[in-house]
Amino acid sequence: MKKVGPPSAEVTCEELKKKAETTKLVVAYIGEKDIREHSEVYQSVASHAQVSDKFSFVHLADKECAASYGASSTPAVLIFRKFDNSPLVFSGEWEVQKVVDWLTSASVPTLIDFSEDYIEPIFGQKKPAIVLFRNKEDEESDYAKKFAEAAKELKGEILFVVSGVKEGIQSRLAEFIGVVENQLPSITLFNPADSMKKF
Repeated sequence: MKKVGPPSAEVTCEELKKKAETTKLVVAYIGEKDIREHSEVYQSVASHAQVSDKFSFVHLADKECAASYGASSTPAVLIFRKFDNSPLVFSGEWEVQKVVDWLTSASVPTLIDFSEDYIEPIFGQKKPAIVLFRNKEDEESDYAKKFAEAAKELKGEILFVVSGVKEGIQSRLAEFIGVVENQLPSITLFNPADSMKKF
């Protein structure tokens, strides 16, 4: 569904708090509007095809609000998300593609529980992924904990995914990869960018 209206909505700090509580991914620019970072960079990011439909974009000029969320100076861009640490503050160069790339990376959990939401980051963006197929009751097993630790250590290099084999989209992923229940636990590495090579 395409957005209509301006790419970013002006909000108060209280409205930002409510939006962050009720929306999966919110991006906030906090700072003056009449500077390059807002007018050229942030507005272009909010309109960018790669991210415009995935995030809710807002802006405000409240420096105290920025500080309360960990932004030591303004202008700042923050992403609020329903997983891992939140919010995150952008610390790179104020260039459209750098902000877009950061948002794309930050929109995916360190450890992905495979669902419809993550088909696009894995297959659409052709990111290499390592998938741990396991039974639901093995969530707290030693091997599952080690996998989660590795996900933290290698974040940004490869996507770490956990999946079952029995239900819904997870069963379709297992079928696609070629994993069946009597093989659990099983780890598969695959690269959508390289003819779906599997290891």
